[in-house]
Formats: sequence, C-alpha cells, structure tokens
Amino acid sequence: MKKVIVVLTSLVVLLGAAAALFYQKNYTGEEYFTLINQGPIKIEDVRDANGTVRDKEYLYQLSAVNKEGKETSITFSSFGRPLTQDKYLSLEYHEQKGVLRWHEVQANDLSKQITQSLN
Repeated sequence: MKKVIVVLTSLVVLLGAAAALFYQKNYTGEEYFTLINQGPIKIEDVRDANGTVRDKEYLYQLSAVNKEGKETSITFSSFGRPLTQDKYLSLEYHEQKGVLRWHEVQANDLSKQITQSLN
C-alpha cells in the first residue's frame, strides 16, 4: 500500500512540474520596457461578423529594452484609442507569440539605464 501511495504521489508531482513548465514556456514572457514616442504605424477598423465597424486597432512598432539592456523592436496593438505619447510601458514579450500583455509604468519606477536607453 505504501508503494502505491509513493508512486501516485510521485506521479502527481511529476505531472504538476510538467504542467508548470508547459505554462511557463507557452504563456509567459520576458519583461521589456518601451517609451511611446511615435504614433501608430497602422490604424485599422475592427469589424464584427456582419461587417459593422466596432472599434479601431492601433498598431505600434517601438524599440524596447529589458532589464539586462538587451534592445529589440517590438510590434503590438492597442484597441479603442491610441496610446498616450511620452508614457512608459512594461511589456510581457514572448518570442513566438509577441506581446502577451502590457501596462503603463512611471519613469521613476525604471532604472536610469532603461530610461537612458529609451530616450
């Protein structure tokens, strides 16, 4: 009976570890920072199934930097309204999937190295 419990417990732990690795690999990304210093490169209408315009999509292509100072060009969208100029964003970036999510951050929350790289 003890062997069965040990085997089942080990199996549950292994499955949990595999699920955690799968989630981390496929649904999380690396944190990058960017400064909204350009307008959108493309503006498109978002239509529903009937062809009625429901919203606008604003496509941006901006330079971004991570905490280690690695710089890259990142493309992402905003829906509904354009982003405010001269604001900093924190982006969660996945190499295959692109930007997973983003939110605004204050300049004083960033290191001097990051703000200098972006300005």
